[in-house]
Amino acid sequence: MTSAAASAPFVPFSGPFAIGALSAAGETRFPGLVAPDGRALDLRTALDEPALTTLALLERWDEERSTPPSSKSWTRTPGTRTSTT
Repeated sequence: MTSAAASAPFVPFSGPFAIGALSAAGETRFPGLVAPDGRALDLRTALDEPALTTLALLERWDEERSTPPSSKSWTRTPGTRTSTT
């Protein structure tokens, strides 16, 4: 994971969570759910779909939000970065 200084700046968001493409240094991007306290959830693992993309998740958003992921899958990821591409 990269240091906080090398990471993209954290931008507070309104609401209980944010969704986006996240990554760690040297790792591929993954669809993630981020809580206001900085915890991130890899949705590929939480939804048991290793090939899941952020776009695929958003395309079926109404279906997914009716089944919240387990809280056991959450991890604190200080070096995780968000991506806008």
